[in-house]
Amino acid sequence: MSGWSCRECGKGNGQGMAFCGFCGIRAVALEPATETAADPWSCRECGGANPEGTAYCGLCGARWGAMRSDDLRMVTALFADISGFTTLADTLEVEELHDIINPLIAGLAQIAERYEGFISKYAGDALLVLFGAPVAHEDDAQRALLAALEMHAALPALLASIGPKASHLAIHVGVNTGRVVAGRVGSEHSADYSVLGDSVILAQRLESVCPSGQTYVGATTYELCAEEFDFEPVGELQLKGKLKPVEGFRLIGRRRPGTSVERRLVGRTAEMAVLEGVLDDAADARSVVVTVCGEPGNGKSRLLAETRLHATGRGMRWLPARCLSYGATLPYWPFADLLRQALGLHIEDRPEVTVTRLTEVLPDGTLVGAQRLLGLPVPEAGPEQARREVHDALARWLAVLAESSPVVLSIEDTHWADRATMDVLGELVRTMRDRPVAFVLSSRPEGAPALEALAADAEARHVEVQPLDTAAVVELAADVLGEPVTVGLGSVIGERTLGNPLFVEELTRSLAETDVLVPTTAGLDLRPGFDLESVPATVERVFAARVDRLPPGAVELLQLCSVIGRTTRLSLLQAVAADPDLPSALNLLVAEGFLDSVIDTDEPAVTFHHALLHDVAYGRLLRKHRRALHRQVADMGRALYGDSDLTVDLLARHLYLAEAGEEAVDPLLRAGRRAAGLFANDAAALHLERAVEVLDAHDPRLREALRELAEVQMLRGAYDDAMTRYDQLTRQVDDPRGWEGKLSVLRARGQYDEALRVFATVARHFPPSAPLSAGLWREAAHALALSGRFSDAVSMLRTTLRLLPATERTLRGQVLTQLAYAEGQLRMLQSATQHADEAVELLDEPTSLTHLVRALRVAGGAYIYAGDRVAARLRLERAVAAADRVGLLEESAGCLLNLGMNDLEHDPRAAVESFRAALAAFERLARPAGQVQAYANLADALTRAGELEEADALVTKALTLADAIGHRLTSADATLTRARILSARGRTDDAVATAQRAAAMFTQLDDLDEAAACLDFAARAAS
Repeated sequence: MSGWSCRECGKGNGQGMAFCGFCGIRAVALEPATETAADPWSCRECGGANPEGTAYCGLCGARWGAMRSDDLRMVTALFADISGFTTLADTLEVEELHDIINPLIAGLAQIAERYEGFISKYAGDALLVLFGAPVAHEDDAQRALLAALEMHAALPALLASIGPKASHLAIHVGVNTGRVVAGRVGSEHSADYSVLGDSVILAQRLESVCPSGQTYVGATTYELCAEEFDFEPVGELQLKGKLKPVEGFRLIGRRRPGTSVERRLVGRTAEMAVLEGVLDDAADARSVVVTVCGEPGNGKSRLLAETRLHATGRGMRWLPARCLSYGATLPYWPFADLLRQALGLHIEDRPEVTVTRLTEVLPDGTLVGAQRLLGLPVPEAGPEQARREVHDALARWLAVLAESSPVVLSIEDTHWADRATMDVLGELVRTMRDRPVAFVLSSRPEGAPALEALAADAEARHVEVQPLDTAAVVELAADVLGEPVTVGLGSVIGERTLGNPLFVEELTRSLAETDVLVPTTAGLDLRPGFDLESVPATVERVFAARVDRLPPGAVELLQLCSVIGRTTRLSLLQAVAADPDLPSALNLLVAEGFLDSVIDTDEPAVTFHHALLHDVAYGRLLRKHRRALHRQVADMGRALYGDSDLTVDLLARHLYLAEAGEEAVDPLLRAGRRAAGLFANDAAALHLERAVEVLDAHDPRLREALRELAEVQMLRGAYDDAMTRYDQLTRQVDDPRGWEGKLSVLRARGQYDEALRVFATVARHFPPSAPLSAGLWREAAHALALSGRFSDAVSMLRTTLRLLPATERTLRGQVLTQLAYAEGQLRMLQSATQHADEAVELLDEPTSLTHLVRALRVAGGAYIYAGDRVAARLRLERAVAAADRVGLLEESAGCLLNLGMNDLEHDPRAAVESFRAALAAFERLARPAGQVQAYANLADALTRAGELEEADALVTKALTLADAIGHRLTSADATLTRARILSARGRTDDAVATAQRAAAMFTQLDDLDEAAACLDFAARAAS
């Protein structure tokens, strides 16, 4: 069989193929070659045959197995259209029109293909190019913009080659990035690889309103490329078919590399020490090579940018270059670009301008080599002579530069370097050995062996850029947001990103944009109940490019693992995959860093190296594929492991995601209750939310599911979600527990008056003697106590307790807890401690752990009032330990408040630390009742410690919030603290008046002991 060979990679390919089967380059001009192999594969995208061993289909250009027949992808679409075509068509015959338009479109297509764009569609005078499908790259959006700029720059030469009839033609381009469904479109016998999605349509719509000679881009493309290209906003565009205006940007051009850095370097002290040593060696006229290696996004470029600042600050000359991901077919590209940068040249300059500049600047004997390097016309020469001219020109130029000052030659991304670039780099390392030249070379791990070989005979250093630790993640996230973040938020971001700086930055920005961060005294934190699910586009394209480099079996296995979960048991994976080649594909995924082996479990398993990688792999599956795979996993999981409580989580998850309907309800309810019993509240909320979603409105199980879900949401601090579920419960059933729950949410928000108003509305329907009503009355009494009506609360609770059967141990324990709290505030100390200890005894069982913690907290408070600090600490420390063990953050914070009160008189500094920790927790939970008490208590402790300025600011916060929520007890406490601050500052009259006002406030609360204490302080201050 006759064939052609590809001029790019030299491999053979069947005659008539549109794409090279090995390198994927479009076969626009292939040369005759020897016969190719005859063992065919069938392409799953277009159905065509291709010789075994090729990486790309020779018919449609799709990478072998890089996707399922259909998948979801992040794609950048470029739509280029020729202006003036309609006028031309009116004046020319069809053949003449073809002779003009065809070479013009072909020339534009060749430009796109140089950047590895896929020509999806030709439409007369327009073409659609896809970047990211069928094969993704990390920089698809950048490639699209570079292609657009080159199309505009190349147009004059293309038109001149066609003739004068084409001279008035122009192009306008639209570029947009977004998710699409990619795959085969058409019939069984005639199908093309194509994409479907609004983002592609938007690229065409942007092109349609773009002026001739310009490129308009969408918002996502702009965000992905804003650091590398210059844009001009064009405002909101009203586009055809769009109900709302669309933000657009005009592409101006590519930015020239600069020396400025936007963010300070964090967590790289050891790495910078090595690079500083390299600069020292270069300054001492010693040549040295340093290799900087690390995974994508680990901060190699940021490290080099910092090094550049240090080098230029020392008066050293920094020569920066970068290898391109599409540069394997562009010999010497980094050095050509470096020369242009150093001499102030531009790729679009006229040849005579470039030659003049080269003649003025370069040393003698280097002009021909430099011209050859830059692709300018030069005399023909054999391969070896041409290579020698280029190498000598670069070596002599570098040597001359090094005579005036030390030079640092920095080349980034050498894992993408072509062979010619690596050859000349190796020669420069050898020839510059005795000159003040430092070579700073960065690479990903796959390029490290080549760099090690290059530096084998030189003085070399090596920097391995590792992920950031939690402290550095916290610091970096704070820099991105412009304000401090909590260690908890930093830990969440670090765990999800594995400390990769790029991923940390992008995920942090994404969190800020989605408005899920809440302020606390310790810094910004994640809003309770929010789950991290989305993957920023910048991160997705890095992982998508890696996935597309995998062979077909490995891709399918990776996606199957993503369906099973973040961690996958091998027994389940083998059963579902049923593939004899699974071990080899699995070993490849582990070796390539997609999966990690897990050996500390009951059976062998694998887990995704990055949580974000799991999300990317899963996100590329179409919903119908996911649904089918989840069904398989559920069925096989039941067959392998049964449906016991130990495996019900697996069944619940996969049956729900398989959209199994009623079949999923029982596993979801069981899984939710099991998780709640283990205090795994996030998991419990997820399962119960799904159960409520699936349950029919008339199903009797819905009532309990709503109540249980609301209770879990309360424990998570997700009060809005809890109120939504309690609302549903009160609308659907006549159940006092729904109203009890609504009161608990209002109380948690500090809306005491509203809670009591709601109670007054429904109390007549649910008297305390009615079944299940005791909890409603207890909750109303809690609101009374928090609003300062302690006597009313005690009366209501005693009535409720009298009507409760003795068999209701848990409910009696809850009522006694609340009664002990109210009695303690009224200084009925013997009764308060007795009732608190009785509550602890009733609730001391595994099923009542949450209520037990609350009882211990109240008991500790009662013993503080009674003056028994030892008994108080024993109960509070036990409560904190239990609360922390099961994740009861609010109760733990309440215990910290009481521990601080226990230390206040004897060790104010210890009290300050307890109050600060409590305040951070309450702010994270957005719990006003806890926040206001923490503000007041912390202000009191700081006043005693002599830190009056911060104390006064906290008193203001406490009074403002207490007035807003009606927390009268805290208003009185904070007013007394302000009197103490005024006295400490020597403002005696103001202090006396303020203390007297505090006494009046305590008197209104029936707290005559505190009122007397206020008056006593006023008397002492006046004297």
